[in-house]
Amino acid sequence: MSLYLPVVGLLAFLFSLCRIFGFEAIDFDAPRIEHDNFLEAQFRFVMPDGLDHNPQCILVIVPGTDGDAREWSLRPEFLETARKCNAVLIACYYRGEGLGYDLPSGGSGRALDDAIAYFSEKIGQPGLISAPLMIWGHSMGAQFAFNYACWKPERLAAFASIKAGSFQLNPQDASYSVPGVIAVGEWDDPGRIRNGSAGFLQAKGRHAKWAFLNEGGSGHEPGRSDLLVRAFFEAVCNPSSAAWADLENGSLLKDSSLEIDPGCWFPSEQVAELWRSIHKPVPLHDLLLTPDRPSLSELLEIEGLPDRFQASKGVQQGIDVQLIPHTDKQIQITRIGVVGQGFSWKNRSEEFSLPIAGTITFQPEGMHWGPVHGVLSIDARIDGQPGESLQIDLHGLVVGAINAAPSAVYMGIVDPNQEIERVISLNSNGPFTIKAVRSLSDSGITCQVVADEAGAT
Repeated sequence: MSLYLPVVGLLAFLFSLCRIFGFEAIDFDAPRIEHDNFLEAQFRFVMPDGLDHNPQCILVIVPGTDGDAREWSLRPEFLETARKCNAVLIACYYRGEGLGYDLPSGGSGRALDDAIAYFSEKIGQPGLISAPLMIWGHSMGAQFAFNYACWKPERLAAFASIKAGSFQLNPQDASYSVPGVIAVGEWDDPGRIRNGSAGFLQAKGRHAKWAFLNEGGSGHEPGRSDLLVRAFFEAVCNPSSAAWADLENGSLLKDSSLEIDPGCWFPSEQVAELWRSIHKPVPLHDLLLTPDRPSLSELLEIEGLPDRFQASKGVQQGIDVQLIPHTDKQIQITRIGVVGQGFSWKNRSEEFSLPIAGTITFQPEGMHWGPVHGVLSIDARIDGQPGESLQIDLHGLVVGAINAAPSAVYMGIVDPNQEIERVISLNSNGPFTIKAVRSLSDSGITCQVVADEAGAT
């Protein structure tokens, strides 16, 4: 049995107790404007107990692709960092389904501003609107964090880019003055290692307040990078003597005057010592030349996966699939999961030893008609080395039938290849709009119909 529903239920129960245990939680769903780079943007605001009535800053949590950090708002480690920084916490859920919401100038940054304005009004703290942000980002969220530091550096108190895939923006001069951490994983995708290293290399000659972490023995998960980032943020909010380090040999430096460029900056010696315990010293030049490895997609075949899932409301479709290796290399699957509304995964094998049998279920409940998107995510070790991951897009369609005779019918000659748009009224909920003729036959016209911005066939 999948643990997903019990875990979510437990988190929902715990969240309902937030007010009882002394911290305030508020949700906000940001309106989407045409051409925004997201489909949904939802935020959860948490005011930790014991917090000063005048928060110093805002801790913003942005997870990986289409991930929902709102459940993370209950994690003790984030709440503790928020308390130590005298910060409120905002946990983000961006649903992009292929849209690049990691670029804050494309609409996702404005949505965050809208959320902050809403929370500020709800708690009666107008100063919260201009409070500096500390953005914790992982994977696509890491790209959002770095891009935000390039877009509006004056808005940030600190940023953390943990194992990003790529960066779209170049830093402004002011970006280098924003304390930041750029982290890569030793066994993460080589492209991520190269891109993260190149992002940090932009600090060369800038005397940047940036630190670079090559997390030894780690793949794409946040891992111990999260531990360093939270300590980094806490020290930024409680300043002491800054420290510097040589990322290529891991040694601490007495001051920044030594010819180490770019070197790592830390807000305290304690944070620098923590970095030394996690960082694997490697010349930055070597990281920039990290060779490609065989990808998991080249070594693993997924049998039975359809091009599209299709189900109507209240009905589920279960598809049995198998993960089959086609390589002599040792592949150890460490995690399989599905992200996306309506999709779930159930493992049918006793353990994660290949071949693995599982079922992907598509069950649209409370969803609009039309296309939906999910992601099947697989993490693995190859020949004992962690860090390999595979993400496969899942395409679904929520369908429904309109069984009603029309009270008004479009009359006229229609070319089978012609797309038309006509408003009609049905003896049902309406009006509906014919968007495109699909086919013509003796029995009539088959077309796509839109009702309340939801498609039906």
